[in-house]
Amino acid sequence: MERYMWYQDENSVRYYQQSQVEAFLAEHGKTIEGIRKEEDDVLRNKVLKDWTSIYSSRFSPKNWGDVTVKDIWRDDLSKN
Repeated sequence: MERYMWYQDENSVRYYQQSQVEAFLAEHGKTIEGIRKEEDDVLRNKVLKDWTSIYSSRFSPKNWGDVTVKDIWRDDLSKN
């Protein structure tokens, strides 16, 4: 699984570089690690919990199986 982190300012300008994202988060009292933890909590405790409550699955919020989350930094997400 790939995780992309970026932000968009009030003028709809998007920032993709890690240093820009880190600076933005620091201005707002957050860290990249804190955001990653929040993202993982939402994935585990909302998305996977809801999914496994509806569909039968060998996976659970506590057992993702053999999944690796890879952080990707790009100058522009439109570049694939």
